[in-house]
Amino acid sequence: MLHRYERGQVVLLRSPTDPDLLILKRIVGLEGDWVVVPDHADIETIPQGHCWVEGDNPVCSADSRSAYGSVPLGLIEGRARGIIWPPARISLVSQTTVAT
Repeated sequence: MLHRYERGQVVLLRSPTDPDLLILKRIVGLEGDWVVVPDHADIETIPQGHCWVEGDNPVCSADSRSAYGSVPLGLIEGRARGIIWPPARISLVSQTTVAT
């Protein structure tokens, strides 16, 4: 089954640096997009079959900006649809890109 990923989706994926670890990140870019790599002022094109993922808290997130670079789409295992913990935050996951 083919999956269609979109910018803004929050996905569950295997860590590119530790396959035993599942991480939750937001898709910010897809294959063919150009991204600016912070602290380097480099511009990269995301290769075919890859995406650019970022955590919603840029200060504390190991993600494409700081640790992984482009991530293979094959590492994605699912998509987050809601927040269930803590109970006070129960809601649907926003599918919009968070400005950094």
